[in-house]
Amino acid sequence: MHHVAPIVPSPSPHRPDVARAYAAVAHLDGFYPGFEEWFWCKVVPGLGGGTRWLRVVERAGEVVGVAVAKAEGDELKLCMAWVHPRLEGSGLGVRLIREGCAWLGTDRPLATVPEELMPRFAPVLDRLGFTVGQVLDGHYRPGKREFVYNGVLLHAN
Repeated sequence: MHHVAPIVPSPSPHRPDVARAYAAVAHLDGFYPGFEEWFWCKVVPGLGGGTRWLRVVERAGEVVGVAVAKAEGDELKLCMAWVHPRLEGSGLGVRLIREGCAWLGTDRPLATVPEELMPRFAPVLDRLGFTVGQVLDGHYRPGKREFVYNGVLLHAN
């Protein structure tokens, strides 16, 4: 498959962490085809427009955590929470989720988790009071299920 890179806007000079955040989470394209385009064409412009929130956690100059949330129309969604594998279980993921919830102004934002990551995410989300409201077959990838928490997914992104 031939990959055509989207037109990538320059990160804001006030947010030099944007490019570093993307580099740390680019591998998520394996779970969400079109991830790169979504990040640069939806998340980054939304930061300037106030509809997206990005939290980047660095330790010793390395990105170890990234979270993205979206408040657009009636949709309040925790789009992503990633923690470096060596810090899983450290509480950083819970902290990122709680910060995203605080920005969104709700304890129960919409969130989705691919079936392969359910063993890692389900216990944390259950502990935070999130509940599965929908299971989608093939929504993002053929033959793969996506678990939707705290509501139903009406559209992608």
